[in-house]
Amino acid sequence: MIQDNPYRGSGAVDDPDGQMVDGRTNADFFANLKAQSWWGLRMRFQATHRAIAENKTVDPDTIISLAPNLPELSELISELAQPTYSIDAAGKILIDKSPPGTKSPNLADAVCIAFNPASMAARLHIWSKL
Repeated sequence: MIQDNPYRGSGAVDDPDGQMVDGRTNADFFANLKAQSWWGLRMRFQATHRAIAENKTVDPDTIISLAPNLPELSELISELAQPTYSIDAAGKILIDKSPPGTKSPNLADAVCIAFNPASMAARLHIWSKL
């Protein structure tokens, strides 16, 4: 049996008691699943940069790679660079994926949704059953 978990960015964070950021629970650090998902994607690109540019050893399950021959690569890179973050009154991360003057980042949204923490946990659960 395969479970389908719809993505709702405004929904609650995944693994609220877990810690993607040292010293803060996910529920305490992220305002919603969208913020957690975009921050997780940010962490993947950061780990990839550290592995390549800084020659650091990283867990291969924490990095990301974009195919150099992807037809929409330049548009995807532009969209991935456009979200900004802020901190709300409760001290939680909020993501603005479409700052003023930009259009909705549909390609980047697709990558973010594909790598969101809840989706990744579900994939690991499926593979463990094979």
